Amino acid sequence: MPSAQGMLGKLRAFFSSEGGLVKPGCETAVGVWPVGIPGMLFSMMAIGGYTRLTGSGLSMTDWRIEGRSLPGTEDAWVMEFEEYKR
Repeated sequence: MPSAQGMLGKLRAFFSSEGGLVKPGCETAVGVWPVGIPGMLFSMMAIGGYTRLTGSGLSMTDWRIEGRSLPGTEDAWVMEFEEYKR
């Protein structure tokens, strides 16, 4: 059975910059990644929350998932604009 010191030494060597998960010189980039992803997620949530609370969103009049074509006549455009103004 290997000693605790031997196992600890192997773990240190594996996770150290000399030979393991992170190549030498890449420590900063790898260290920024776990902070950057949650930071971007928080930013998206903050911007989305601000947009939602201020009511300054996309001004869509119809939220059907499958989409729809643009109005083809002048009357259809007028109806769409009236729907937008509500």
